Amino acid sequence: MTEIAKFETEFVKRTKILLETYIGDFGLSNAINCTLGLIILPNEMLGRSRNPIWNLSVADIPELNYLRIQTFEPIKKKIKN
Repeated sequence: MTEIAKFETEFVKRTKILLETYIGDFGLSNAINCTLGLIILPNEMLGRSRNPIWNLSVADIPELNYLRIQTFEPIKKKIKN
């Protein structure tokens, strides 16, 4: 088995190609599977990759500023004593 030199970049490129070129009866399933892969990949790569980009917060990546991604902060109840 060969190792992909820039796995993260290649994964995204191949996923984009799959989405653009898929011809078949399961287009929605293909789109859901590709999207799920793009969601899961960062979580899986956190401890495994040597690429420093995985240590950044989404807000710290200038190329993603146009997405206006906000981090979800759950509301915590204040407990009165």
